[in-house]
Amino acid sequence: MAYFISTIPPLYAENVSYEEVYCPSLFPKDGRDFSYRRGMRSTIFVEFTIDERGFCDWIASDPKWEYYCPIDGGVRIWYSIHPRKEGEEARYVTNGLSAGYGDHRGAQAVFDRATNRAYYWTFY
Repeated sequence: MAYFISTIPPLYAENVSYEEVYCPSLFPKDGRDFSYRRGMRSTIFVEFTIDERGFCDWIASDPKWEYYCPIDGGVRIWYSIHPRKEGEEARYVTNGLSAGYGDHRGAQAVFDRATNRAYYWTFY
């Protein structure tokens, strides 16, 4: 039992390396400064720093992504590492790229050109 408890990853972590992020095989090895939060039913929100070429290569390396396009208007970042506080504004990316797959079960990834920050979340 002690081994099982010691192998459960934390529910959230900030500013960790690729090796320390929850389920690293989902993410590009050249990403850095990862932060994540695990949710209910195995949902996850991850944000990390990467350049645009690295983001594009990551998306292109996996055929599961059903769409990949420039952001037109804005994409709301639905999740965060920390729960939103009352009165806190939602975050939007207005200049970047968006990729995703699935309708009722899937994931979305967004790249913000202004900050070189990528956001990834799963949904069910």
